[in-house]
Amino acid sequence: MALWFATRAFGIVSLALFSTVMVLGLLTAGRRPPVRRRSRPAFVITGLHRSLSLLALVLLGLHIATNVIDNYVTIRWRDAVIPFISDYRPFWLGLGAIACDIALVVIVTSLLRVRLGLRVWRAVHWLAYACWPIAVIHGIGVGTDRKLTLIVSAACLIAVASAAAGRIAATGGTAAAGRHSTPPPPAGGSPAGGPPDQGSLDRLLDGRPAAVPAGQRLPGRDPAAFPGSPQGRSRGHDDGTRRPW
Repeated sequence: MALWFATRAFGIVSLALFSTVMVLGLLTAGRRPPVRRRSRPAFVITGLHRSLSLLALVLLGLHIATNVIDNYVTIRWRDAVIPFISDYRPFWLGLGAIACDIALVVIVTSLLRVRLGLRVWRAVHWLAYACWPIAVIHGIGVGTDRKLTLIVSAACLIAVASAAAGRIAATGGTAAAGRHSTPPPPAGGSPAGGPPDQGSLDRLLDGRPAAVPAGQRLPGRDPAAFPGSPQGRSRGHDDGTRRPW
């Protein structure tokens, strides 16, 4: 019976850890996570996310091992990875096998993220959102400690649902702000990359400084024709009078 209680404990703790991993993953998902970088840097949250994932995987392995070693019920090693072939509660153990397989795939691809590439890793990582609810249903269906299992499952559901709601709200607010924001006009009041507007041209003709983007020249104007310029003084235009072009 000691192994039976141990497998219950490993299962409940691994579920709580996987739920924490889900919360951290939701908080750090996207380019602008809803976690304040000043108080909790993003790399700290990401490192904690990975460490807890590995710890949860270790506890999941202990949960499976104690189930197989204990002879209270007949559970074989293949029952942990091949769904719906167990003699003991095949449906609920089959859900656990599916969750175990998905968790292994997600964690192994995360360890090989550099070699696989970001696109492949991200596509596989979406399976984590299917793995977690399957694991919760497995725990509720197969757990013998009904009251404790329900309490832990409810707490995990509330935590993950709250993190998901915050992630959706933050993503929606960022997208709305991006749609309604307009880029500031460049110096001089002219569109970036285009010719200077009429106000800048008038200020330049009147001798006032105009903010013209670097490398941009007035269309169709010779700098030597402007009074006060070095070219204009060399041509005798140093009397300050305005002359027609």
